[in-house]
Amino acid sequence: MNGIISTISTLFSASAIRVNKLKSIIESDEKNNIKKNKLKKLCETRWVERHDALITFKELFLYIIEALDEYENNGSKSDSSSKAAMYGSAIRKSDFLVSLEVAVFIFSYTLNLILQSKQQDLSKALNDVVTVRASLESIRKNVDSHFKNIFSEVLKIGSKIDVDIKIPRVCGKQNQRANVNVTNPENYYKITIFIPFLDQIICELRT
Repeated sequence: MNGIISTISTLFSASAIRVNKLKSIIESDEKNNIKKNKLKKLCETRWVERHDALITFKELFLYIIEALDEYENNGSKSDSSSKAAMYGSAIRKSDFLVSLEVAVFIFSYTLNLILQSKQQDLSKALNDVVTVRASLESIRKNVDSHFKNIFSEVLKIGSKIDVDIKIPRVCGKQNQRANVNVTNPENYYKITIFIPFLDQIICELRT
């Protein structure tokens, strides 16, 4: 998910024409109250900046879909047209939508961890980390109710772009991804995406 968002952000920012196209699509929607009109690149080192970029991508998601569809259907056989088709397909996949919602949710808790600052005190930084970790551990204990809310948001987005949130096809032996024996999409993505990512963040905060 991070890789796809990074590539799409680069695709739009690399061309003034594409930047203006996305901007015009956003501004043409009289119902939106979004002040942002351009994508931000994912920062490699600062998680606060990365979280901001993910929120921006989520807010502009429907407009990004529209812009990519226009580039795909403009009749051109150019490289950008084929890339638009590929990226448009990638961000419509169930696992992408779930991953985006999960990342935005979890990073909202780490957003206040400003550890790289000249004014930062080591003791306060440690206390901030412990506080955030405790919040995430509380979520881990009530993982079902929290993911139910996350999945509800995913379903809303899916309905707006005519995408059914479903389990990917699995086979008897799977080596490249989780092969969970469940039939419910909510349980599948809770087990394969939300819980592992939450556990990883908690583990890193402990470290």
